[in-house]
Amino acid sequence: MLLGTALWWPGEGRTFPLLPLFDFLNGTSVYVSWIPATGLFLSCIVYAMGRLTTRVFLPVVLLCAVLSCVLDLNRLQVWVWMWLLLWVVEELDARRGSPSGFQVWVLAGMYFWSGLFKMTPWFQTNFDWFCEAFALTQPLSGNPILPYITGAAEALAGLLLLFPATRTVAKWAITVLHVYILLVLGPLGYHWNRVVWPWNIAMIGLVWYYFSGNERLRAVPSAGYWAVGLMVWIMPVLNKWHWWPESMSWKMYANTHREASIIAPNGNPCPALAPVWSSNRSDLQIADWAIKDLQSPPFNSVANFKNALHYVRSCGSDTVDLEILTVGWWDQKEQLERY
Repeated sequence: MLLGTALWWPGEGRTFPLLPLFDFLNGTSVYVSWIPATGLFLSCIVYAMGRLTTRVFLPVVLLCAVLSCVLDLNRLQVWVWMWLLLWVVEELDARRGSPSGFQVWVLAGMYFWSGLFKMTPWFQTNFDWFCEAFALTQPLSGNPILPYITGAAEALAGLLLLFPATRTVAKWAITVLHVYILLVLGPLGYHWNRVVWPWNIAMIGLVWYYFSGNERLRAVPSAGYWAVGLMVWIMPVLNKWHWWPESMSWKMYANTHREASIIAPNGNPCPALAPVWSSNRSDLQIADWAIKDLQSPPFNSVANFKNALHYVRSCGSDTVDLEILTVGWWDQKEQLERY
């Protein structure tokens, strides 16, 4: 959260507009969203210091996290969604009075879908980008088969976490994956997207912690756990028709998400966007705008893209348009919509 303060504690300098879940919250002061964000941050810190019991911490942190996302859906990042689900499972365990071990289904499902979404021709661009970060891996760039193998390996690692005999191999494979991601995104690589550095470190710890034993997994006969399992394993299928959000579908670096751009033939019409919109360009990618302004990608939805368009029009000129590019999952079809 501290690496993306404009997302969690927005000020007057933030240009990327908030996206509340409900329309009646539009126009709410940005400082109102500070309240649940501060509660979320402080509850985690106080709990880590051992000054807050689990029974108090879990309801408080869940309430603050949900309210934070309600006030601005851009906060519903993949890592926030994962923590929300893990906290829900922990709360169910606390009410149950014993650990369920259901957290492993959350983590395994995340890796399964993340890998499966990479098994497309669109992942080639991001795969090459990861390879070109270092001279040692640069020769792998451009190989048309390795991106599919990489996606399949990650999906398989997620499944192998569920079986005692293959769990250790999967844990080491996932550890290597996150270490390489940290090298590429960190100071030795592109020095980019700092907000996910702590998450990649945390993922290594979570995998080794929750999958430390060799016991077989058992189903937990409770509606709450089954609801979490549905969110993790089934709902991402609906993303194919954009009925389920990208950030809740574990689509990380798959390069199949919708891309949107503000089009202005005469260049940037909004003086406030000068830090994020190059003066010699007639378009601004909304994802670039969010990453520069919030240090995080935007919530990927048509509503958010139109919200950004409305901001630019109200700031500068009505003679700007919005273009949204949608691609297929496992084909190279493209659909361009203009508003």
